[in-house]
Amino acid sequence: EMPTLYDNIHCPPGSFKRAKDQALAGCEERNESCYGTVCLCQPCLESPTEVFIQPLTSIGDERSERCTRSAVCGETYTGRDLEFRVQDFLLREGVTVEAHLLYIDHDDLLTPQQLLASPESTNAFAYRFALTIENPGLFVLQVAINGSQVSDSPFYVKVSYPPCQTGRTRVGADCRCEEGEMQFSGKCMAVAAVLVSVAVPALLVLGLV
Repeated sequence: EMPTLYDNIHCPPGSFKRAKDQALAGCEERNESCYGTVCLCQPCLESPTEVFIQPLTSIGDERSERCTRSAVCGETYTGRDLEFRVQDFLLREGVTVEAHLLYIDHDDLLTPQQLLASPESTNAFAYRFALTIENPGLFVLQVAINGSQVSDSPFYVKVSYPPCQTGRTRVGADCRCEEGEMQFSGKCMAVAAVLVSVAVPALLVLGLV
């Protein structure tokens, strides 16, 4: 198989090659046209650290290019996957990359959740792992290589409930109809309208209308 344009990129010292899907989307992110050809824009990123950790599927204002110690890096909704990428600049072979998740927004600490990262098929020194959290709150995420925590670890992950549909109000884990409304046929409707829609057919059946 012939090497691709991405395969032939060699980044200078102090920089690393972005994930293939990110590198290919670089020109689009910069609103630069390739005029029908294959091109790459800023496929290398500078990083003076041991590793480069970044969230790939984060939402909201907490999305960032790099995770740093004690900062919020990654935001997601309950029940939704949040994926991270770890790039090892020391180019260590055969290492184990792990992440440990701790819940800190409650009196009872969550039992640490251990996640094993998998190497990328296109980069032997880059790893990915995903986590799904069912409870809202602020979590501590620790990343370690061969049992030793990396320089940018630990950092925080923020989890919240997903937004409710228009016309519904969040009450804990539930999305409820607003005051004066009730759920009817999967929708929030005014109580008076629901009573009319139920009463009229009943009266018709009884022959009173």
